Amino acid sequence: THAAANIRDYLALDPAQCCGQPASSLPWLGAELAALPAENGASRQTTLPDGIEARLLRAEHGVAVELEREEPVVDDLDLHALQQGMLRIPASEADLQAYGNALVAGIARLSGFHRVMLYRFHDDWSGEVIAEQTTPELGSYLGLRFPASDIPAIARRLYLINDWRLIADTRAAAVALQGRTRAADDVDLSRSDLRSVSPVHLQYLANMGVHASFSLPVRVAGQLWGLVACHHLQAKYIGARRRRACAALSSAYALGLSSFIAARRMQSIDRLDRRVDSILERIASHDNPLDGIDSCGE
Repeated sequence: THAAANIRDYLALDPAQCCGQPASSLPWLGAELAALPAENGASRQTTLPDGIEARLLRAEHGVAVELEREEPVVDDLDLHALQQGMLRIPASEADLQAYGNALVAGIARLSGFHRVMLYRFHDDWSGEVIAEQTTPELGSYLGLRFPASDIPAIARRLYLINDWRLIADTRAAAVALQGRTRAADDVDLSRSDLRSVSPVHLQYLANMGVHASFSLPVRVAGQLWGLVACHHLQAKYIGARRRRACAALSSAYALGLSSFIAARRMQSIDRLDRRVDSILERIASHDNPLDGIDSCGE
């Protein structure tokens, strides 16, 4: 129904040639659509000739196809080694801080961004930077707290359904969607990596001197616990392979964090159980239960 105005750069087709054509007009697309699961949110990746990676995303009213040029592989990401350090349960609050620092260092190594922050949400959706790796040029936000309005509810909802958000160049012009019938506003791009960015958010980044950003959600028990937020002083693109590696590291951290939270909750329940047992024993040791209750306060 729609095509990006710059699709010729990837498929040597004009937008008008794409709109209204059956998927079978591109043999690879027909085959990938047939293999794409039917549920909303399903996705598939495939690599086309000339180093183009295609990603299919099923939405409620159709399928979006994203095309990106593959990033040249210049080094070994060594994701396995980085993940091994995250596949554990922190033993204490101090260890949890070291665990967060390890996540930030790993994402910085994988992404190459100048500043990487671990941002934790509070109950009122304000947020605090609890771990950071940065440069003197960007300065430090460690320990600073930001209002809930900095990451509004609509953005938080998108982080629940997307594994990352990359803005490779805050100064890049948005690319128009062209269609034959429906307006571009009717196209659901909520799961798309390549959707354009709110001008308000672009200005927010510009005010910080940031020209590229990359964010990953940290989800615990299906809820948004925090974010890994990355900033760069220049425009910076990282390919899908590197983005997936960063998301895998963030997921490993979330697993360890979830286990830590669950273990602390069980410890609290155990302490409460022991306290209740102690109170019941004291009550049982008195003929008058009220005397037993009084003794519990001694």
